Amino acid sequence: MTWTDRQLETIKLRNTNILVSAAAGSGKTAVLIERIKQLVLMDGVDVDRILVVTFTKAAASEMKEKLIQSLNKAVRVTPAQGERLRNQLDRIPRANISTFHSFALELIRRYFHLIDLDPGFKVCDEAESKLMKADAMDLVFEELFEQDEAQFKGYIDRYASPKNEIELKKNLIGFYDKIRSIPEPFQWLDWAVNELGQPEESFESSSMLEMIKDLVLDKMATAEESMGKALKLLEENDIGQTATLCRQDLEWIESIRESIRNNAWEEARLSIFGFKPNTMTVSKANRENYEPIKEHVKGFRDRAKDIIRKELLPKFFSASLSEFFADMKETYPQARVTQRILLMYHERYNGIKRQKSLLDFSDIEHFAIEILKNPTASHEYRSKFQYIFIDEYQDSNLL
Repeated sequence: MTWTDRQLETIKLRNTNILVSAAAGSGKTAVLIERIKQLVLMDGVDVDRILVVTFTKAAASEMKEKLIQSLNKAVRVTPAQGERLRNQLDRIPRANISTFHSFALELIRRYFHLIDLDPGFKVCDEAESKLMKADAMDLVFEELFEQDEAQFKGYIDRYASPKNEIELKKNLIGFYDKIRSIPEPFQWLDWAVNELGQPEESFESSSMLEMIKDLVLDKMATAEESMGKALKLLEENDIGQTATLCRQDLEWIESIRESIRNNAWEEARLSIFGFKPNTMTVSKANRENYEPIKEHVKGFRDRAKDIIRKELLPKFFSASLSEFFADMKETYPQARVTQRILLMYHERYNGIKRQKSLLDFSDIEHFAIEILKNPTASHEYRSKFQYIFIDEYQDSNLL
């Protein structure tokens, strides 16, 4: 197979972390297999000292099969390494090429005693998990209603329809599932709720506003990049007048981004409200050059405009910073109630699972991380693996 320069760089690079970003069907898996083969052939790495994790059992199985094919071919091409390669082929059934959850389960079964887990645990399916979650939330609501707290009653009046808390319960369970996709979810929740309750004078220098700023700047960078691609197409095809209009839009986006960078939120907000992209007019002389790239230019420009108008404006710039803070302050008491409900729910849900010796998929991830915090377990796995590869990395969560 003929490799591009960038693919060869990915295959041969050593002693550093690598992030490979490429379109679907561009040969990422083939590059990964070749890199593993080269590590075995050239670097003397054993296949069972390489960890490869992906998202589906089918993908993991396919990767193993492709590695077997690649090493079998290498046996024929490099007979001098035949004995070593055959030894590596024998090791592939024991190689750690699996899904995230399969690897995590192997870890938990080996070190269940470190987290006080019943060794006879089973993994529940989604339907069973859904029923247990509903039961746990019902228990929490019954307990809080029995306590007859005014704060909880006010919360119910605010967020639930009369005599029907089903939708609210679903939303709370959904929120719980989302925060469980990050490490230490309840530490994060406590931080987030505390940020909502801070005094106004410290809000502009708060970590929450800084986090919002980073998110907005990332979105603006994407809008800027997209508009820049439209401009590049127009310039490369010598469509000067239309390129000038596109450049004006790009400069406007750049100025908004600069205002945000300088914490000039009100200036940025007014600029976003006033953002009126130019209409792409093309002279008669340039129409022939423009027609082949018209849809591409439109796509890039539409993406940039949608980020500003549909993503940033309604979420972050529909109100002034002081109005934004006032909204946050108003939600603070409700956020405290939400936090309390989720903590109680977490205890009840875990209690139900413990009684049945069951784990859900989120437990698998959290327990694996908890185990790897133990020095004995972490040392074993650091020593075991020389290389770690993550397939479809963009789809992984923080855990």
